[in-house]
Amino acid sequence: TKTCCDYTQIKRMVDGFKASSLITEGCPSCEYNFNSLFCHSTCSPNNSKFMNVEKTGSFVKNETAAEARASPLEGKIVAVDNYTDTVLVNLTTIEAVTYYVGDSLYYGLFDSCRHVQYAEGN
Repeated sequence: TKTCCDYTQIKRMVDGFKASSLITEGCPSCEYNFNSLFCHSTCSPNNSKFMNVEKTGSFVKNETAAEARASPLEGKIVAVDNYTDTVLVNLTTIEAVTYYVGDSLYYGLFDSCRHVQYAEGN
């Protein structure tokens, strides 16, 4: 399956699945549907068809020159320190989105998770 995520993003998403499994535990269909929705919103190459970015921001990340060269499209290099071989990279962040979900997906996710009880919350 083609995605627009790199290895690091996919690893973070899988780590997020581990955290969400605490909530969806005991209901495989709820867990599958929740993870599928999260995966599509994160890594679908077609996410511009069902998601609008409403607000962006930026932050500066300190990384090695080798890391910056490995992902040259990730951000704009704003400073270079040749002594430590590090660079400052200005990255754009997405801070708010509007996510459009069809009725069948919405009700399917709701129905598959409606009886899940979060043990810590009960």
